[in-house]
Order: sequence, then C-alpha cells, then structure tokens
Amino acid sequence: MNSRMRNISPQSIEQTIEEEIANLKGQWDHWAEKFSIETLGQRDERIRSEVKVLLKRVEESELGNVAKHYALARLRNILPEFDEKAKESIERVLKLDPLNFDAWTLLGEQCWRMAVEGKGDPKKPFDGMVQAKRNFEESLKKKKNVHALCNLSMLLRSYPSKNSKEKYDNLQLSVQKAKEAVSLDAESGLAWYNLGNAHLQLYILTFETEPHVKTALVSYEKAQKYGQFYNPDVHYNKAQLEIFAEKWSDAYDSLLLSARFDPESKRAKERSEVLVDFCSRAALLCKNKGKMRPKRLAELLKKCEKDAKTSTDLVVVGHLTHFDYIPFAFVGVDTSSEAHLVTVYNMVKGQGPLVGDIVTIPTSDMKISKSNLSLTKSQAEEEAAAIEFSSIRVERPSKLAFNKKIRGASLEAKLFCRTENLE
Repeated sequence: MNSRMRNISPQSIEQTIEEEIANLKGQWDHWAEKFSIETLGQRDERIRSEVKVLLKRVEESELGNVAKHYALARLRNILPEFDEKAKESIERVLKLDPLNFDAWTLLGEQCWRMAVEGKGDPKKPFDGMVQAKRNFEESLKKKKNVHALCNLSMLLRSYPSKNSKEKYDNLQLSVQKAKEAVSLDAESGLAWYNLGNAHLQLYILTFETEPHVKTALVSYEKAQKYGQFYNPDVHYNKAQLEIFAEKWSDAYDSLLLSARFDPESKRAKERSEVLVDFCSRAALLCKNKGKMRPKRLAELLKKCEKDAKTSTDLVVVGHLTHFDYIPFAFVGVDTSSEAHLVTVYNMVKGQGPLVGDIVTIPTSDMKISKSNLSLTKSQAEEEAAAIEFSSIRVERPSKLAFNKKIRGASLEAKLFCRTENLE
C-alpha cells in the first residue's frame, strides 16, 4: 500500500481521492483558465500522466469494492476517449449500487463514446447511442441532475432519426432538456452553453429566427460568464449566429477567440478568413458595381422604377456564395447608382436572380443598414482598417419580383436542414 495511504481511515482515503479526481477533472475542463492558453498543448500529456499515477494509488488502496471501481471509472472518464475498463468498472458499481445516478451518467458517456469511435457491434452501429440515451434517462429517474440533462440534450441533437419530422422532434426535446438543466442550476456555464447549442441547431434545421437566435446568443453570453469563457466552441458557435445577424466585426472577434483558445484546430481560423473574404468581395463589388460595363448598367437602370414609395428596384451586378446561413447574396445597384449587398434568407437554393436581372423588393420586407468589418493592421496588413458597404436584408423572399414578375411562395424555403456538428 502507498505510504500516503497508511494509517488513514477508509473514509479519509475516499475523501482525499475524491478531491484529487475533482481537481484533475477541473484541470482538464478549465486548463487555460487555471494555467495559460500557451500551455494548452501540454494538457493531454500532463493529465494522462497524473491520471495514471492516481489510478495506481486507487488500485492499491483499501477502498471498498464499490468505492474503488467508482473512483477508477471517474478517473478514466476524465480523458475524452472511450475506455473499456471505465465501462466495466461502472457496470460493476451499478450492479451493487443501482441508485447511483452519477454512475448511470458516466456509463451513458462511455456508451456514447463507444458509438462515436465505432467500437461497438459493427452490425448495430447506433446501439451505443441507444444505450447511452437509456442510461442518461435512468440517471434522471434516480435524480434530476444537470450532468445527465446536458448529456441527454446533446445526444438528442445527434440521435439517429428516420426523417425531418423526427429530427425536429428530437431537437425540440433537446431544447426542453437544456432548459431543465438551466432551471436546476442557473450558474452552470455548461448548462447555458448546451442551451445555446440546442437553439442554434434548431435554428439551423428550421430557419425559424425567433426565438432561437436571440436565446442562443444570450445563452452563450451566460456560458462565458459562468466558466465557459475559455471554451473555443462557445465562441465558434456564437460566431455562426453573429454571421447570421450580419454582425461581421463581432463574428470576426469571436472566431479569433475560438482560434486562440484552440490553436490546434484550423476551423475557426479558416472561417475567419472566409468571413474577411466575403466582406472584402462585397465591398469591392459595391465599389466597382460588379464587372458590368457602365453603358450596360445605365441601360438597365432606365428600366427601373424611380421614386417608388412601396418598393426598391435593383440591378443585379454580382453574386457572393460563402455561407450556408445565407441562402442567397448578391450586389445590386439602385436608381441613385448606389450599390448594396443584398442578403436573402429562407429562399430555395438555385432560384436566385441572374446578373443583369432587375429585382424589386417591397420596402416593408427589407432592412437597410451600413455594414462594416473592423480589422487591425496586425490582423490583416493587406486589408483596409475597416471594410464598409451598404447592405439590404430580406427575410421573406415570396414578395420579390424578378424582372417585374413576382415569384411568390415557390421562392420561399419551407425547411432548411444541414447536419454540421456544432457541439
């Protein structure tokens, strides 16, 4: 037996190990906050090393059978991959202590990891997820707890579904479980982060703006306030909503933070580069009025209705395709020769106007604003300090007219669905 364990009561040993496990779990989850962003690359090796040392101590300890296997399972569960020994230990615990709600949650996590890593029965690829769902629900039957609610909410968002309706129903249930977690602990950053993700995914599936976008943004702000500031996914997912809201500078800053807090991942950096390219191209197209010859543009503008009180005519001079969140984007020139970026939401893909078409937008269905993306010289030496352009946002395209012909409901998407994982 390890010298640190001699002459100590089993209760004291269990408490000491409990504290050390909690400390290691906290280090893994909040490494950047506890140490520094610069040392993130050392986290994996150092935590694995400390877990290995503590595993040996637990195995050599005089803890009872249940307490020992519970400690071993929790230690192995700190690391992000599936661990067969962790699963076996949890199953032993539950045979002797079936009321242990936290053990049911841990078992669910291991089953889920097993499914994600493809280490279950190859003939039943989704069996691990089914088991995980059952385990999280069993945990909640024993006691309603934030940990199981968050896990179940996350699982439901990736749970296999037969059709769009079933996917939608799962996402609605995911939101419900996320709300329950927040109501249990309003200061849980993980619960708020999970609620933000649930609303984000529901928005992506349905494109129902309210209340999903606003609620998700508020949830991410709460998550940052309660311990998730250094979570790169909070900032990355928040940026997706800011892109939708066309808050280009906010989205850019969020992506920079995500890249900073996860230096090994390229997705945030690549996304920020796409954002800068989109805004730069929009500004350039607006400045140059596309590549249309002045004479051709003048001829088309003559066909536009001037001084209309209920609508605005625009000549399409260029297209932009960068973000799935914006089904269609083009640059149009109005009768005063001012160019605007026009973003059209909820529109069937492939049904947009062509360069040279005249698009008529009812004034009641459009929002005009000045957009900008602020960059420091160190962030983009070749870019201007601020990229600016006028923009028009259209939420519902059914009343748009192309070359004086209203397209109607056929232009409006009823359901929009992507499967990108944003967890």
